[in-house]
Amino acid sequence: MLMIIGHHVAMHGGYSSVESVVISDYIIRLFTIGGKLGVNIFVLISGYFLINSKFKIKKALTIFAQVFFYSVLISSIFLIFGKVQFSKDLLLSMLLPISLNVWWFVSIYFITYCLSPFLNILVKNCGQKLHLILIFFLLVVQCIVNNVLGVAHLSNVAWFITLYLISAYIKIYPHKLFNSNKIAVPVSLGTLVIIAVFNVFLKVNLWEMVNFVCLVCSVAIFCSFKNFTIPNSKIINAIAKTTFGIYLIHDHPLVRSFLWVELLKCPYHYQLNTFICFVIVAIIAVFIACMIIDFIRELLFKAVIIIIKRIRRKKPITE
Repeated sequence: MLMIIGHHVAMHGGYSSVESVVISDYIIRLFTIGGKLGVNIFVLISGYFLINSKFKIKKALTIFAQVFFYSVLISSIFLIFGKVQFSKDLLLSMLLPISLNVWWFVSIYFITYCLSPFLNILVKNCGQKLHLILIFFLLVVQCIVNNVLGVAHLSNVAWFITLYLISAYIKIYPHKLFNSNKIAVPVSLGTLVIIAVFNVFLKVNLWEMVNFVCLVCSVAIFCSFKNFTIPNSKIINAIAKTTFGIYLIHDHPLVRSFLWVELLKCPYHYQLNTFICFVIVAIIAVFIACMIIDFIRELLFKAVIIIIKRIRRKKPITE
């Protein structure tokens, strides 16, 4: 999530409105590379655990409720303070955030989650060989035909399914290629450096989501942390639960420009020698602020659930 916030501060900071500064431009290009890596890793983590899980309507409703809550809350706040004018389109996007793709990632992820029980049946019945062939086919179509030849056949849903199948393969068919940090760590660091150098100095984009180098880096980073023995931590788990909310809050279309341009004044800091310090502090500050907001949202949801349960326990009044 820190990588994704770094990507957003680089992409949505409004730097085109000010005169170019070479060093600051390098910094922006450096932080740009983290966003799609973060997205790929998030989907890989999801697939790794969902492959052995049953589809839960409650989980889908929880995702929907959280997305709906922030959609209505953020839009309402901007309406109240006169930052946006009421319109039919605003009302529809407020009430149907997943259907109308308010957050592109949420819409694609929600579809993938709903498809997960069918993907699990496919994976568990096709065998290792067919599983590998399917992954290879999807990668050829998307990473070669799409990127190299410029012929787009599939959508972001297909890419999320591809990542799901890759992480499922890693989970079901353990191999030293994925289970050894003697391989995973050097590959993750090496590909990360390659992506950074190409983007910063050569302006060659290797960080896009559907890119083979980005994919290798994402899988390697995922495997590196998978292979670390990290004790169970209530603090890590508590913070991790807020990361989805952090994304929903800071990357809502109405929040983007206000947050980076008006509130944090990215274009102003872009022209200062302390820009790198500003970016790092801004990323951490946005993470912490949104984390606190989502902690409050979670407490509110728990309170509502408790009230509903208490109401259900009460016996109907009879004469």
